[in-house]
Amino acid sequence: MCFALNIFSKFTNKEIVVKAMSGEIKPGGVSRKGTVLFSDIHEYTKKMEEFYDYYGAEASEKIVLWLNKYFTKMVDCVDRTYGVVDKFIGDTMMSHWGIACSEENPRKDAFNCVKAALMMRKEVYYLNKSRRVSDPANPVIRIGCGINSGIVTAGQVGSETRMDYTIIGDPVNLASLIERQVNSLKVDILISEETYRLTGDKFLCQEMPPITVKGKTKPIRVYAVINFNGEIKGPQSIEELRSLLGFKPE
Repeated sequence: MCFALNIFSKFTNKEIVVKAMSGEIKPGGVSRKGTVLFSDIHEYTKKMEEFYDYYGAEASEKIVLWLNKYFTKMVDCVDRTYGVVDKFIGDTMMSHWGIACSEENPRKDAFNCVKAALMMRKEVYYLNKSRRVSDPANPVIRIGCGINSGIVTAGQVGSETRMDYTIIGDPVNLASLIERQVNSLKVDILISEETYRLTGDKFLCQEMPPITVKGKTKPIRVYAVINFNGEIKGPQSIEELRSLLGFKPE
């Protein structure tokens, strides 16, 4: 049983497996207040083309090794902040806090989510520092994170023969849409107004121009996360953040 659990937990979240085996996760959906994070790699398609141009038939193996090294660091950030990795979609990772495993405090769950995103920033920074210049097997990574909080539906979704424990709902969609705006705003972590309401006093943030997203009639207020409040190491302004991320001044 332990061996099977260890193997299976590599393909899903260990806490979800334990809850399913103990009967805590039952058929049907339930409402949960939580925070959702979408993260991905900028210019991923371009990087894939470069892998295939350089390595040809060996590109697939190189890509998987490169991605797995990156995802190992990102998943660790989620696990260490009591989050759950919901799924991987290519270079995208969807995670959530307060749904399957919770601090039973929406503010704490939201804080842990944003903390995880800042940890991801740090891990990517050190991954990039360890890379050789212009290494075709290990290219530099720049990530984007979109975060939103709200009431979602959690449950086993799928068919009679294949199901995933996942979350659905407008807050999930909005987190994904926010993530898509990160690069155009020259930042790496964007949080929604609701997440800012829950965590704004814990982080140094700057409100960005409102964004227009599909399905919303009004522009959405978003905030760039610069650093922890009171943290003397790392960026202290949006300009310092953009310099750290490698964006050129306007």
